[in-house]
Amino acid sequence: PPLDTDTLQSDKSLKSPWGEVPRTAIMPGWGQIYTEQYVKSVIAFSLNGFLVYQIYNYEQKWREEQNEGYRAKRNLYTWYFSLAYLLTMVDAYVDAYLYKFDEAIKISYHLEKQEEIWISALEVSIAWR
Repeated sequence: PPLDTDTLQSDKSLKSPWGEVPRTAIMPGWGQIYTEQYVKSVIAFSLNGFLVYQIYNYEQKWREEQNEGYRAKRNLYTWYFSLAYLLTMVDAYVDAYLYKFDEAIKISYHLEKQEEIWISALEVSIAWR
């Protein structure tokens, strides 16, 4: 479908940023799927899943052995998970807000050598329809 550049260049986003945050809160990575960021989705889901596993693992070890080292690691992984969870939601929000923005505005930089002289060029193109 043709891209509506008027919408892209306004403050209105194509995808709902606040609709994306609850998706990501329910299942980390779901919001990234919503904006077609599939690799980010796998990374977000895997990272959050790994951290939850580590929290559970060290909680079980601490309950069995009452070793303070396990408790400290559980707490550390809880902080890591909290940070990763929050950043996953922020990333989903930003991805939704900037969805397809790169198709409306393209920026490229060229550096080439011509006859012993380096030539640098910056190109900015905006699509209007």
